[in-house]
Amino acid sequence: MTSSGVLESSILFAALIAFVVIRRTIGLLRGAPYAPSRLFVFAGVATALYAVFAATTIDLAVATWGPIGLALVAPYAAATLATAWITAPHVDAVARFERRGEGRPYYRLPWLVPVTYLVLFIARFAIEIVLFGGVDTTGFGPSGGVATPLLLVIAAFDLLYGASVGLLFGRAFGIRRAYERFVAGESTGGGGPLSGAA
Repeated sequence: MTSSGVLESSILFAALIAFVVIRRTIGLLRGAPYAPSRLFVFAGVATALYAVFAATTIDLAVATWGPIGLALVAPYAAATLATAWITAPHVDAVARFERRGEGRPYYRLPWLVPVTYLVLFIARFAIEIVLFGGVDTTGFGPSGGVATPLLLVIAAFDLLYGASVGLLFGRAFGIRRAYERFVAGESTGGGGPLSGAA
């Protein structure tokens, strides 16, 4: 594929991802039906994509630095776990539940949570397109080693992606905990501490 073809396909890929994420962001601001399976399946798909990108970079790191390249596994995991750990209690505190229609629970989040996720997710693709003229959508990088500065830049992109994946998991766990408190409040006649408008 020509350089212009790679750029066009990369922009199309990033635009498709952006469309899905923006649509999801708008839904969270307006109110989304509570479905634990949707929360965790979306996070699981993002994790699978992250694993592909991370594995590619770690393979490049091993080819460039030798076995020490495997050390990238630690910061990659830490980026996801730390973001999830920070995000979960915050989402638990700010999520708002209400019953709509036939009593189905809906939740809303303040704009900061979905917009932060949107920025983290899109930034990785946008920066890669600007610096490298395209995005590796296959998950397979060049064979052999690459220059260390370039490898560090790629790893930084992956860490951004890892943070966005962690935010997804933190959001899922936080919403689940908020829902449990909402239902507990309903069962005591209090309507739950998170009922009403945000």
